[in-house]
Amino acid sequence: MKSNKSILRKLFVYMMSFGIAMGFIFPVYANIFVDWKEGLFPYFLIGCILAGITVGVVSFWFVKVILIKQLLKMSVVATKISNRDISNKLDIESNDAVGEIAQGFNLAIMRLNEFVNEINVITDTASNISGENNAVDGSIETLNATLDQVTSSVYNANDHSKTIQEKVVSSKSSLRATTSNLENTSKSIDGFSGTVSKLGNHAEEINRIVLLIKEIAIQTNLLALNAGIEAAKAGVHGQSFSVVATEVRKLSVNIASSVGEVETIFNSLNDELKHTEELNRLIATQFSENLGQNKSFQEAFATIEYASQANLAEGTQLMTAVSSLNVTVEKINETFNSFSEHMNELNDTIQLYKTAN
Repeated sequence: MKSNKSILRKLFVYMMSFGIAMGFIFPVYANIFVDWKEGLFPYFLIGCILAGITVGVVSFWFVKVILIKQLLKMSVVATKISNRDISNKLDIESNDAVGEIAQGFNLAIMRLNEFVNEINVITDTASNISGENNAVDGSIETLNATLDQVTSSVYNANDHSKTIQEKVVSSKSSLRATTSNLENTSKSIDGFSGTVSKLGNHAEEINRIVLLIKEIAIQTNLLALNAGIEAAKAGVHGQSFSVVATEVRKLSVNIASSVGEVETIFNSLNDELKHTEELNRLIATQFSENLGQNKSFQEAFATIEYASQANLAEGTQLMTAVSSLNVTVEKINETFNSFSEHMNELNDTIQLYKTAN
């Protein structure tokens, strides 16, 4: 609440009171040294009081003309400052407290001008930045579009990685089944090779028996021939023996012929067994190579599966990073727009100030 007291009125009252008091005190003091004519003291007292009043009025007038006038200048400048006009300064020069107050006032005005000018520079720079806001917005929109494309690409890559991983898992299962079948087939081939080898051994034994029978047939034929010769020498007595010898020779010839046929069949069978054994060896080698390739495929698919899982994990991390980056860009854009708005408000406020420049 504003006070209704007036310093000037109080000063005027004090000066008048001091003048009147001196008007009363001076006659008393003078009465010590002066002998008054009868009846003149009251007039002297009234004159002293009037003189004291005059001194008080004149002193107040001097204070008002000299000091108050300068204070009014300060008041005018302060009023202009309150109205955002800081282009003026006090032209008071005095080597006393009044001069110091005026210098302090002018220094404050100068500092205020410098502050406003610095704010103007800042707001001008901010205006230039705000002027580029459209370009920045365009760049941010482009960045957002790029981030959206990256996000879409990452999602697609993740989908492809999931598909690849599913295919790899399915292929690994098929490869395991194929490998198992190949291993079983390889075991069967090994068993068949053993059987063929045993057949070869049996064929060799049969060959030895056939050779033995052939040898026996030859020996029997020779014996029958010798028996026929001896029977012929015996004449009539050896005729029956000659018939037996002849039959034995025929039998040995038939046996030899049959043995030859068996030998031919055996040789053909032996060749087929050798061919079968060679073919079986080639098949076993091929199956072994296929089994090795299958294992290599399994290792390759395991590597692909690991790489696919790693790619999927990295894709998930990349999606998280891109999402965070997108949020950060949006926050930067919001902050920049808010900064531009506040700087425009500050610029509008600063433009209301009238500076010395």
